[in-house]
Amino acid sequence: MITRINLRDRIHITYAWCVFIAVMLLTPMPITTYEEQTTYFDKITHAILFGVFAFLIYYTLRAVGEDRIIINPDKNIKLKARNKNKPLNKRPKVPIRRMLIIYLSAFSVSIIYSMSLEYLQAYVPGRSPNDLDFLASIIGVILVLLFVYGDNYAKK
Repeated sequence: MITRINLRDRIHITYAWCVFIAVMLLTPMPITTYEEQTTYFDKITHAILFGVFAFLIYYTLRAVGEDRIIINPDKNIKLKARNKNKPLNKRPKVPIRRMLIIYLSAFSVSIIYSMSLEYLQAYVPGRSPNDLDFLASIIGVILVLLFVYGDNYAKK
């Protein structure tokens, strides 16, 4: 059985992840006296956090305007197609212009949110903005959106 999450639940999941990222990145840290070292764990964390955020935005925007019909392949239920000779696909094709808007929206919202959180870290005790963290966030967003693009257009 294939279940689909409706748009409202997708928005709630995306919002919860947005709040989770803000809490993770804006929580005060103990102030230390030694010099800051570059740790790659922090960069990987930024890439994962914002990569998942970009995916959730993509996943939410993809649901806007879709029919919210549950298809149950176990009972061999088929939806009525507009053309009676063609059965309706489970994954309908989305126009390229709409997909481009979805990808650009997911990319720009993720990057702007990452930039704003890096800026806000300047005002949090024990935190400081870092260009490498922002770069890691951009890389995470790009990698996830490329993966989603490849998954959507892979030839089967």
